[in-house]
Amino acid sequence: MRITYGKGVHYIFDNGVTVSVQIGGGNYCNNYGFPIGPITRDNPLPSSNTAEIAIWPESKEWANLNSPNENYENGVAGHVPIDEVIDILATCKAITAPASKSDIETALLDWRKSNDG
Repeated sequence: MRITYGKGVHYIFDNGVTVSVQIGGGNYCNNYGFPIGPITRDNPLPSSNTAEIAIWPESKEWANLNSPNENYENGVAGHVPIDEVIDILATCKAITAPASKSDIETALLDWRKSNDG
């Protein structure tokens, strides 16, 4: 796991999947309107109950997230509720290595179908 610019985290799983979870200014989350720039003690990042996420395998080709919140313009899902983020992390961690873009998309589609009804 690594912190990204003080406004998010990349979760990097052993199967090669990276899940980017971002909650800073300019990201598609509750903090979208927060100033973009350094996060300091005097300018702390507020908490957020939604996040912007992107997912990719080792090939770095971003997966289609099959999300009703997906912003297809730049390949991320925005305003994803935190409970859904947690489920997506677990789904991505469970993919068999080595994970491909197709493996990620299939796992997310299966997860979404199981949660939609």
